[in-house]
Amino acid sequence: MRGQAERATTPWCHTGGMNREVRPLSIAPPAANYAHAIHTEHAMRWLHTSGVVPTRPDGTVPAALADQAAVVWANLTAMLAEADMRRRTCGPATWSA
Repeated sequence: MRGQAERATTPWCHTGGMNREVRPLSIAPPAANYAHAIHTEHAMRWLHTSGVVPTRPDGTVPAALADQAAVVWANLTAMLAEADMRRRTCGPATWSA
């Protein structure tokens, strides 16, 4: 199959023209075949994230909820930096649990 063969040989997601995968080396890699975030640049700049998890770069997850939240924010901050964006320029965040 085309998709499976591409995934096996292509380490980055194909995002096309104005989209770029955001994969900071300072956070743990995705646990499956997905992108941590996609940076879209058009009339406005968007960063679409995909379920940011509290996984540290070494693959561990803190036990305490407050520590997990800190890791999630660190991972989000790394994604923003990789996309050349800053937290102060971002609009509201939508959360789901």
